Amino acid sequence: AGAMTLGGFNGGTNDYQFLNGGSGTAEFISLNAGRQLQAELRRLPQPPQGFHYTSYIVELIPSTPVTEFARANEFAVDALGNGLDIIPESTVGSFNPKNTYAVLLEPDGLQVLTQHFVQVSENYQFKFVSFFPR
Repeated sequence: AGAMTLGGFNGGTNDYQFLNGGSGTAEFISLNAGRQLQAELRRLPQPPQGFHYTSYIVELIPSTPVTEFARANEFAVDALGNGLDIIPESTVGSFNPKNTYAVLLEPDGLQVLTQHFVQVSENYQFKFVSFFPR
């Protein structure tokens, strides 16, 4: 976790330091309607004014820019920074070949993959091998 400087998005008067924080757990579930990922997020800081949290399913390869991704959900957290993000596989097309759940800050009114990563999971294909047979 570290600080991100977000330009003049807080009214243009000065820079705003956003400190990443929080944690989360996730699991994959098979239902009659298909597979889904359920992420429970805890103690995330409130997003800065003009931003919201959005989850993505991405393919992360070390030292390589993200090129394979699917936008999943915009979501809010409660006053304590807790939230639940449920992603049906049909929402993102497929959980393969992507391998990572990520929470990003997105500017309000835009749907764009930013570099403002707040939380990034482990490689879920390695962690849940039985769910992603090779």
